[in-house]
Amino acid sequence: MSTRIRKQSRILIPLVVLIAFSPRCESFFPEVFQEGEFAISTLDDRACNYLTRSLYPPTDTLLVIDNQGVLDTIAIADTVNYPGTLVVIETIVLTDTVFKEITISFDSLAAVFDSLISDTVDASEAQINAEFDTLRMELDTLAVDTTLRVKIPPGVSKGYAFYNHAFPDYAVTDVVFFIDDYIDINIINRAGTIIEATSTVIPLELVTGCTVIKTRYVFELDQAPYLVRFILDMGIDSKRAGSFRTALLPAE
Repeated sequence: MSTRIRKQSRILIPLVVLIAFSPRCESFFPEVFQEGEFAISTLDDRACNYLTRSLYPPTDTLLVIDNQGVLDTIAIADTVNYPGTLVVIETIVLTDTVFKEITISFDSLAAVFDSLISDTVDASEAQINAEFDTLRMELDTLAVDTTLRVKIPPGVSKGYAFYNHAFPDYAVTDVVFFIDDYIDINIINRAGTIIEATSTVIPLELVTGCTVIKTRYVFELDQAPYLVRFILDMGIDSKRAGSFRTALLPAE
């Protein structure tokens, strides 16, 4: 029996070497090695656009001018040093309808709620409900289908915001959080239960197609109000400079 095994080994070893050094391994495993272009999904592409788009104040004003016979635009601030005579044809007021700025909070109310939902405190559901309702009234609100700039108060390593998961189409249950930094997210319902994300994976197509997105969390939620706790990774050399950007989009 040992002789038979040695003969089989002499046959298998050259085959393994041949496969290892073959310039086209996919000829041996066509189902594993496949060529093709893999584009990011429509949802991820929209999030990428939100997180990379230029932000300007909620309202801005541009002037349409006659620049030597050619229509051009100029910002109000640039008119001071404009050479020559300024011929204004039209005034345009721009409004950024998909930009919102909020600030996460971890004040004394947030600290009390944070302690009630921890494993070390035996709090009643009625007590948690009451603190939830009090805290939500004090928090900034996260909006869906917008680009949000989330400001971080100095010295804060975690903070809360309010989110109301409500869609006219009740078939929509999933919401996806996209963030341009490394942030952990907890979503907490009125009973104090932390809802686990169904996915925190960033698809490979998104990694290569939109390098700005560092965090992607998917949550399956009931139609209800929630508190969102952002936990900042202070161990990473972050470039958030006092804020990060996020986009909340309903899953397709």
